[in-house]
Amino acid sequence: MATYTRVSRLVPDDQRVVQITEVGVGDQLDFVDILGRPARRLIMNTSLDTDTVGYTLNSLRRLRKKRSIGALSSADRMWGVYDEDEILVWSGAGDEFVSEGEVIETAEGLKISSIEIDSLTLSGGATTITIVAW
Repeated sequence: MATYTRVSRLVPDDQRVVQITEVGVGDQLDFVDILGRPARRLIMNTSLDTDTVGYTLNSLRRLRKKRSIGALSSADRMWGVYDEDEILVWSGAGDEFVSEGEVIETAEGLKISSIEIDSLTLSGGATTITIVAW
């Protein structure tokens, strides 16, 4: 299970960096929740150059759903105010990659809202990696 601390929204946007440790197969990370915005770049650290990481970027979808009318006050119903709830759905429809190396970096200029770790082939009995996002 991945371990991290959410970055405070008081930290200036261009200074938000997070280190996520113990990232294993099946972990799903929402960078909008962690950083307060999509990540601009990721670095994944493994043990050796021959280690392989399979991952999917941007598979988390944010959907809007209107609240049921029964949950609204009578005044809101009268004026036609309908609040919306945000629903998070991991779709599996993101961009899939398999990368090999001790330090795996994403390209510059991407907006990475989420990552899902699909597979890890690590040497020396390791089962997790570390991700740095900014």
